[in-house]
Amino acid sequence: MEQSCFTWVMFFKQLPYMILYIIQSLLCPPVYLIWYLLLQPIKLWNPDYFWLIEGQIYDSFLGIVGSWSDLSGHVVYESGADVSVIKNDVSLVIVNHQTPTDIPLLMRAFHGTDARKLPSIFKLGVNETSVHQAHRLKENLTMNVGYRNHGWVILFPEGGLLWKRRDGSQRFAKKMGLPILQNVTYPRLGALQTAIETLLDPNVYCPQNDSNSENQISKKSLKWIVDVTIGYKTSMNVFQYLCGCFGTQKATLHYRVFPIEKMVSFGSIYEKPKVRENWLFSLFQEKEAYLKHFAEKGFFPQEAGKSEKTVIVKPINNLKVYGIQLLVIFTIYIMFHLF
Repeated sequence: MEQSCFTWVMFFKQLPYMILYIIQSLLCPPVYLIWYLLLQPIKLWNPDYFWLIEGQIYDSFLGIVGSWSDLSGHVVYESGADVSVIKNDVSLVIVNHQTPTDIPLLMRAFHGTDARKLPSIFKLGVNETSVHQAHRLKENLTMNVGYRNHGWVILFPEGGLLWKRRDGSQRFAKKMGLPILQNVTYPRLGALQTAIETLLDPNVYCPQNDSNSENQISKKSLKWIVDVTIGYKTSMNVFQYLCGCFGTQKATLHYRVFPIEKMVSFGSIYEKPKVRENWLFSLFQEKEAYLKHFAEKGFFPQEAGKSEKTVIVKPINNLKVYGIQLLVIFTIYIMFHLF
């Protein structure tokens, strides 16, 4: 009874913020589109400046979504490898997908990175035989990484939420004689293969009519695979996440980094499908063990021989968020009076 009362008190306390979230969700996409269209003359004049400005706008809206966790009272931690040292390299980020709150949580963690190195998020688990999906993913990667110069690609290789995919994954594990997973599901392989092939292709970083294309090719290519395991102190749906029904909650992002050069040259997950399958399945079996440890201890285990720290992700600057909201209101006001 006390828990129920506490939940309702938190709900009404967070109600104004929830109304704000809804308004932001409705207004931010059209405002982004408006500015995207208004900036087209700059794109014709200098594409690099256009994508730099577009990146700043994108990062601003990323900050709005990321600020929702702060307003709801949640605390975000990071542990494991220090990924700040590779933020300027092209990286493929592999994430487990437990709940829809994973995406705003990632936006919260990655907000404020270099606007030219912002992440592109792909919630895909492409089947080996799905030619259409693989082609669409390749086109998106070419546009976002090659043309827009976004450096990190976030991929959910499980292809769906944990609760939707778990039963099918466990049936697959029994059929193939693999360990049964409870906290993650066995990933689909096609998305990873397509992403690695595309990001290792130098032509992706060579847009047509670009006089500096040769320099781009020499400097850019996939360098790292970053494994991110998300752990929640209490599993939450979107409603619970936004309204803060259970009070302050802890979410931790645990990072591991694998150099692509070593992986391609030894055993080649890029060239040999069976090696790729074994490596990816092993990675998610390790995620399962990490999440079991997190559920029992409240933190992720450290890798042997490595000094790792758990740090709190700094709250987003409220003045910046208010400034973005004023820009949204001003844009809507001007467009309303013009049209």
